[in-house]
Amino acid sequence: MNVGSNLDAAFSALADPTRRAILARLAKGEATVMELAAPFEMTQPAISQHLKVLEDAGLVVRRVDGTKRPRRLAKAGVEAMDQWLAMLRTALEKSYDRLDEVLAEHGKTEKRRKTMRMSKMTLKTEGDTHIVVTRRFAAPPEAVYRAHTDPKLVQKWMLGPEGWTMPVCISEAKPGGKMRYEWSNGKGGGFHLTGEYLELEPYSRLVHVERMHLPNPTPDNHIETRFAPDGTGTLMTMRMTLPDAQTRATMLATGMESGMEASYVRLEGMISLLE
Repeated sequence: MNVGSNLDAAFSALADPTRRAILARLAKGEATVMELAAPFEMTQPAISQHLKVLEDAGLVVRRVDGTKRPRRLAKAGVEAMDQWLAMLRTALEKSYDRLDEVLAEHGKTEKRRKTMRMSKMTLKTEGDTHIVVTRRFAAPPEAVYRAHTDPKLVQKWMLGPEGWTMPVCISEAKPGGKMRYEWSNGKGGGFHLTGEYLELEPYSRLVHVERMHLPNPTPDNHIETRFAPDGTGTLMTMRMTLPDAQTRATMLATGMESGMEASYVRLEGMISLLE
C-alpha cells in the first residue's frame, strides 16, 4: 500500500491505543507476535488482527525467519506520514510570519519592543500525561484572552501557509459552547479541529477540550489556559492533559513546539489590534 496516497488508512490505524503501543514497541526493533502480545492481556490472534490493520495501512511489514514471522516498522509508510505532518508544521510557521506586517500597519512595533522585552515560549512535560506551555505577550490579559476566543481574531492568526484559508471558524465562548476550525488549501485538501468550552473566567482563564480530525479524531486534549497580568503585558500558561503517555509522545513528535511558537509570534504582531 502507498501510504502517501492513503493517509486515511494510516491515521485510522493509529486511532487505536493498542496499535499505537505496538508501533512504539516496534520502534525499538522487530518483534514476533508472541513478543508483542506479552505486555497485553490479549491473545496472540487478537494481536495478529491489530498487526493486519497496521500492515494494510502500510505501517508494518513482516519478515520470514524459518517458522517465525517477526514484524518491523515499514520505513516508507512512516516517512509518508512524517512528510504530511511536516506540511502541517510548515503551515503553522508560515501562518505567523505575517505578524510583522500587521504591526507595521498600525505603527506600534517599536513601541511594544521598548515597553516590554518578550521571551520565547517554554514547553515542558509533567508526569506521564501533561504538557505545560508558557508565553509572555506585550498586551493586557483582556486582549490576549479575546485573541483566543473571538473567531474573527482567530482567523487572522491561525491561517496556515500561502494559499490556505480558514473558511469556517466557530468559537462559542461560553460553557458548553462549540469550537470548530476548518482549514482549506483551495484544492480540495484540508483538515479540521473540533472542541467544547468547559469553563470560562473572562480575561483570566479558559478550559476546553479539543481534538484534531486527520481525518479521524485524535484522543481528547484537555486544556486549561490562564492569562495573568505581567507588568504591562500578560503571562499565558497553558496546561494540556492527554489520556496517556503514548498519545503525548505522538503529539510532541509532530514538532508542535516550533509550530506553536511561530503561531504566537504572529499573534504578537496583532497586539495593536487587540487593545
